[in-house]
Amino acid sequence: MAVNGKDGLEKIRKKMPDVLLLDIMMPVMNGYQVLEALKADPATRDLPVLVISAVDEMDSVLQCIKNGAEDYLPKPLNMLLLKARIGAILDRVRAREREERLHRESEARIRLIVETALEAVIVADNTGRIVIWNPQAAIAFGYTAAEVTGKPLSSIVFNPAVARYVRSRLGATSNRQALETCSTEPAKQPPCAKTAARSPLNCRSRSRRGTS
Repeated sequence: MAVNGKDGLEKIRKKMPDVLLLDIMMPVMNGYQVLEALKADPATRDLPVLVISAVDEMDSVLQCIKNGAEDYLPKPLNMLLLKARIGAILDRVRAREREERLHRESEARIRLIVETALEAVIVADNTGRIVIWNPQAAIAFGYTAAEVTGKPLSSIVFNPAVARYVRSRLGATSNRQALETCSTEPAKQPPCAKTAARSPLNCRSRSRRGTS
């Protein structure tokens, strides 16, 4: 129990509760300010907040929920309802944590499969930027994962310098054919310095360093 909003915020940062019961009307710092501070801090951002408010403060409650509160209860508090709401919030928190854990485990399995694959594998996010670039992709295209991660996929895979290099090495006649062939028969050397100079990226593979 805190005597005011500022005191409550300090106690939360010292010892994180499972659920926070937050009253809108408090001295020193009101509920809005406390909620804003909690959501702005990565350490407390995911703390579930149950807003407590008088019935005539409904607009304020809706604003708190919009700003990240999980739920609300009207004053005076009904203890049975309070227990039920807290239980429901904790169930949702556990479900989210379980989903996040499964997602992390799934990503780890996929990454392991990709990293140990015998073919070039490239994964981009929904904005088209590279998030996974396995060792075989590095061999095929001449860029390390560190050089391309976060870069637009189109600037690497479909840039003319890389396409010309892959075609010259594998006898492919198009970007698509070059990429398909690359997945099963990676090239042995990266693009040459002259063609790479016209590429959107500055290719710096080990085998080309020191080339005049």
